[in-house]
Amino acid sequence: MGSTEYSIRIPNDMLIDEARGKEGQHGFGIYLKDTAKQLYGRNGFIEIEPGRPIGGNEDDDNDEYVETVSSTMLNKTVQWKIRKMTDGGYKGYYYAAAQKGKLSFTAQAPTKSGLDSMITIVSTLHSQ
Repeated sequence: MGSTEYSIRIPNDMLIDEARGKEGQHGFGIYLKDTAKQLYGRNGFIEIEPGRPIGGNEDDDNDEYVETVSSTMLNKTVQWKIRKMTDGGYKGYYYAAAQKGKLSFTAQAPTKSGLDSMITIVSTLHSQ
């Protein structure tokens, strides 16, 4: 992924896009290649450099808490806090956030099964 020490495996129908935040954050978005489906499809985000998150609302207490799930990333177990968004353009979407050291991860999808799929994709992150 860019000039970082990390790689990820994504399905053929997805792409990865590099992002930079105003505070120097370095991140990578994972999206569907079909732009017509991007807005309402599933997506993920991996942020490598610390700072205010580039995108996401993982601390929005107005969202409905659903559950916590775990996945293995970089040979460690991480906990994903899953919420169902209750406000804005993504109302009804499932949103998950996790953190491991300086890395933060998000995933979102219109269905719980789609969210589970995105968590699995993001969890393929590994060091080169």
